[in-house]
Amino acid sequence: MSDVVESSTTQVAPMLYTGIDALDRMLGGIPNGSVIVLHGRPGSGFEIFAQQILYNKANSNEGKAHYFTIEHPTEDITSEMYSRNWDVDSLIEKKTMGVF
Repeated sequence: MSDVVESSTTQVAPMLYTGIDALDRMLGGIPNGSVIVLHGRPGSGFEIFAQQILYNKANSNEGKAHYFTIEHPTEDITSEMYSRNWDVDSLIEKKTMGVF
């Protein structure tokens, strides 16, 4: 009788981090390439949360990120991001971020 050692190779999907340290530690990240749909009541913070994820991904130099909304014009979204002193222009110019 021979000993057979089975080895399993598990592939770990790259993770997307929100840029919110406590949340990233708790969740371990979000699987990269996921389609994430956020919904909430006005004022609940879901829009800034989505923008935070978008900005963090686009700023990571690890790929592209897109933000789609039917509720607000593109200019409103980018204006909110500018108000947070986020460097939106360079990310749009590098084509790592898109707001639609």
